[in-house]
Amino acid sequence: MRIAQLELDLDHPRKALKHLRLVMLNDGESAEIWELVGLAWKRLGDEGKARRAWLEGTRLRASKSISSNLYIHKNLSESFAEAGDDESARRHRGLMHYEQGRLAWRKNDLQSAEVSFANATIDNPQQAASWFYLAETRRARNDREGARVAYRQSLLLNPSHGRAQRGLAILDSE
Repeated sequence: MRIAQLELDLDHPRKALKHLRLVMLNDGESAEIWELVGLAWKRLGDEGKARRAWLEGTRLRASKSISSNLYIHKNLSESFAEAGDDESARRHRGLMHYEQGRLAWRKNDLQSAEVSFANATIDNPQQAASWFYLAETRRARNDREGARVAYRQSLLLNPSHGRAQRGLAILDSE
């Protein structure tokens, strides 16, 4: 994959695509590969193919410390905004904030995580996972009431979210 990134850096998107096809054949798909495929198509001026590549990448999780999912949603948000699809742009911007929050959470940067998860719930209020992680972050930062509100919203969206049920029960028992 480094060769494909180098080809993109040298502004050789066709060579990058050729290499990425080989990587996919030999190693399989990954969010990182689809991110680069989308960038290559964008550099070639085919926004539709770029968007389709990034949408393929959303099916896959990058490893917990890699930001490919964040960049895929950032690129999709920008692409949909340019196409005039504000609803899709906002949803992917929310997912981008969610991914930022996850990365900050894993680095134990709870302040940044809380800001990112809060932004995710504003842009994509129907995503239960953003509300859940906002609740978890608030609970870790000793904001019990804020955590309760976020757990309840997560459970409104997904009543069988076991971890949200457990988190709310812990707060209610204190």
